[in-house]
Amino acid sequence: MPARNPDSRHVNLWHESGSAVFQLPNIVKVGALLVILAFGFQGSRGLFETDEGRYTAVAVNMLTSENYITPSLHVDHPHYTKPPVTYWAIAASIATFGHSEWAVRIPFAIAFVVTGFLVYGIGYYLTPTNAWLPAVIYSTSLGPVLAANVVSTDTLLALWETLAVFAFVAAWHANRTTIRDRYCLLMWLSFGAAFLTKGPPGLLPLLSIVSFNYLFLHRHKRLPIFKPAHVIAFLALASSWYVIVIAREPALWRYFAGYEFVDRIFSTRHNRNGEWYGALYVYVPVLLVGTLPWLPVAVAKLRRRKRHSVRRTDLTSYFLLLWLFLPLSIFFLARSRLPLYVLPLFVPLSILMARILQRRLEFSSRAWRTFIVILPAVILALKAYPAHIDYNKDARAMAHAINLAFDVNDYDEIVFYETTPFYGLVFYLDKGVEIVRREINESEVAGLYETQSLADSIRHSVRTLYLMPPGTAPEFQATLQAVEHQSLGTIANVRH
Repeated sequence: MPARNPDSRHVNLWHESGSAVFQLPNIVKVGALLVILAFGFQGSRGLFETDEGRYTAVAVNMLTSENYITPSLHVDHPHYTKPPVTYWAIAASIATFGHSEWAVRIPFAIAFVVTGFLVYGIGYYLTPTNAWLPAVIYSTSLGPVLAANVVSTDTLLALWETLAVFAFVAAWHANRTTIRDRYCLLMWLSFGAAFLTKGPPGLLPLLSIVSFNYLFLHRHKRLPIFKPAHVIAFLALASSWYVIVIAREPALWRYFAGYEFVDRIFSTRHNRNGEWYGALYVYVPVLLVGTLPWLPVAVAKLRRRKRHSVRRTDLTSYFLLLWLFLPLSIFFLARSRLPLYVLPLFVPLSILMARILQRRLEFSSRAWRTFIVILPAVILALKAYPAHIDYNKDARAMAHAINLAFDVNDYDEIVFYETTPFYGLVFYLDKGVEIVRREINESEVAGLYETQSLADSIRHSVRTLYLMPPGTAPEFQATLQAVEHQSLGTIANVRH
């Protein structure tokens, strides 16, 4: 089939069943690659603290309490740092597939596979000569495939953002008004799901879409992105959970708007690499290592070109660059930074690399076939490796050590004193997990972990196993004696 102009308005993807995107051999090969890389060794290692333990603990508590609206790390402590989609996905998977690390990570494997197919769909429009190549690059880049083995919001967020961009690209290339409208509605619903997964960061590609639509497309080719019905559908979906929890607890709107939004952008309150240079050592290594092995190949091929420039009519390159660099610039400016925040940007990176390589690689060569066979094996080995290392934040190993040292049936909950909690113990030991400190500062009250003082914990807890660093044992004993003395005195006075 002859190559198409990627900027031409050809027939809609879902209505051209004989087109290149539906060639069975390519679809099957890409699908098999995605499934093998997504599900291989997905449950081989334990839950690593702190993020994997927290997300899983909230999901388990939802199943136990049957309360799917209020996320909680402990029955006494609601946990509102993230919207509920990730918790819902983990809880549904555990309820369906059983109590195992594999079940916990199934939603992220599925999200990785679906994202890969969406990248294939975008490739149909933007790299039509080799529509499958962006999906192969994405699925065999270290960043996306290894991130899909991590319990976090980012792989699910990448799915929703990619679906939204796919819908926009399909609407951009559609030649019928009704089809464009349907894809624009799908775009807005996808952004609604992204907002329910991670809040405002899920809307970053929308900035790129709006900028491209109004700055680069001719007036008669612009899409009616802001149709009232579509925006209302987005607002209804995106705000649904927020409206419910704020109606129950009105003070939460300040928490969401202030601590979870404004503070993440403009302050270092979250203690997440907020230095002015933080983005350089958080994001740059992730993007460089995460795009292996493809980035060096693409750069080498690009340097061999005698002359390279973006043609004024090359709208595809403008769109991809906007999709990559607008969100990235915001990530650099924001003061809360973690490595996986940039995970959705591996999609435009993969497509950009595919556009460079599609004219420069001989895909029928023996070297290429050998490379594409060996690469998945190397990636699967990297996924399997963490299960065989002694990692001090492995909640499964901690649960095993506790079981050897104590009879956990004698305790109702486990409390970590002056140390990082292992919330994964909720999953492994079916016990409540809390963190207590001798003194609580203001940032911990509103921050990542719901914390209480040691004195309050001792007064209100029954059958509690306290775990602490050895150096804190004396002050723990002193507090314990003081609280017991005060408590006994109060009871004696009441009885008299």
